[in-house]
Amino acid sequence: MIKAVIPVKLRKSVRRWLDVGNAKTPVGRALLHEQFRILTAQIPVLYGVLVINSITISYVLPPSFPGWFRFGATRWLPGRQSSG
Repeated sequence: MIKAVIPVKLRKSVRRWLDVGNAKTPVGRALLHEQFRILTAQIPVLYGVLVINSITISYVLPPSFPGWFRFGATRWLPGRQSSG
């Protein structure tokens, strides 16, 4: 088995960032529920920023770039069906 070499300090930092808390206590469950509610409220803003950034990038790139390069990012936006 190949073991990834990740520095201990980095591993501890990532674990601390991704820690979801203690869901076994009522207070911990309430905290997780509130964090999830706030996160789901921010998702529409995230998609709005993504769309605006994609449009802005395609606008500021020079016209000499191929169209697939300038507008290609919009192909993978949510809700679009890929043709092919």
